[in-house]
Amino acid sequence: MTSNPALSSEALAFRRDTCLMAKHITAICGLPSNPVKEGVTYDGDADGTVHYQFYFPNASTVSVVTFDTTVSLEKSAEKGVWTGTGHYPPGLQCLNLFVNGHDVCSPYLPFAYNYSRPINYIDVPPVDLEHCYYLMRPRIEYGTVAHDLFSTSEDTQEALLIYLPPSYRKTANATRRYPVLYLQHGLGENENAWVQHGKLNIIADNLIADGKMTEMIIVMGNGMMYTQDGVVDPFGYVDRLVKNVIPYVDGNYRTLADRNYRAMAGLSMGSTQATYATMQNPHLFSAVGIFCGFLQLNWSNEVAKREEYFAEFKANPQAYRDAMKVIFRAMGDTDSYIRIFEDDNKILDSLGFKEDVRKMYAGAHSWQVWRMCATDFLPLLFKG
Repeated sequence: MTSNPALSSEALAFRRDTCLMAKHITAICGLPSNPVKEGVTYDGDADGTVHYQFYFPNASTVSVVTFDTTVSLEKSAEKGVWTGTGHYPPGLQCLNLFVNGHDVCSPYLPFAYNYSRPINYIDVPPVDLEHCYYLMRPRIEYGTVAHDLFSTSEDTQEALLIYLPPSYRKTANATRRYPVLYLQHGLGENENAWVQHGKLNIIADNLIADGKMTEMIIVMGNGMMYTQDGVVDPFGYVDRLVKNVIPYVDGNYRTLADRNYRAMAGLSMGSTQATYATMQNPHLFSAVGIFCGFLQLNWSNEVAKREEYFAEFKANPQAYRDAMKVIFRAMGDTDSYIRIFEDDNKILDSLGFKEDVRKMYAGAHSWQVWRMCATDFLPLLFKG
């Protein structure tokens, strides 16, 4: 099938068969020639059929392992060629390639950054290509993504990916100012995740083209902070966001620097950062998105802080209700954290809290669900 650019474009992988210099490099380095086209092909069918083909002439076993599946490849009649077929739901699947029991990465598959390491992935196309908001469309205006580096007040360096809507760079809009969404990734990822894997910029472009979304700036930072003992400190990033990131963005981009035009959202770990940031700083934010996430963080090293901020919320839920124009909460119906989502529902119900938008999507703790979260959340923001 013909792949949509959103599914085939990625940052790190290469293809030896399409590299103009490959044969020259192979010859001068004395490398053996590769007799096959390695990688994956997609059928694009309802079964999510994916065909694997790799060249490992000295291997005795080769398998492809995702979070919940294993495909054992078979050695074909052609020496060194291993093939196999898997079936997956639509969307991004991180995978481990095991050769003789060793976990390796293939340069013939795209790379994600997940589990705090580079890892191969596949992106299984949906059957309904026409109505999928994370696929690129022709003949619409596209926004841009800036990659900014700046020094914080603690003399550390911060990296941001910043989505700018199509109208931002037009001369006619040189004085126009925009609302801002701060959007966070999950555990073991970084600031690139929402663009590289979530296709956030494409989703926003399509929603804007359809007139469903207010044009806004979207800021994605690296929320993976650690204590001096090397323990992940998700709440530490909130302090950096408030003291450094927001002032930097307001000082360098044409923002509407007012709480009514500022929102925060995140997936999984990032959802807890969004909850904590908005509960502790209602003077800075007016909307929150909690994607496959939690009102409370259950990590042992954060119990005291969790109990403190959540106790304040339960003591006066009306204050948070009044401050947030949008409270969006969502979960996948096969997500391993669904029980926590349901427990949070009970807590909110017991507090008489009915204003939040609650969504349940088909899927697990995965990028396909988070893409749907973004597609439904963005149109709710900054509507007057």
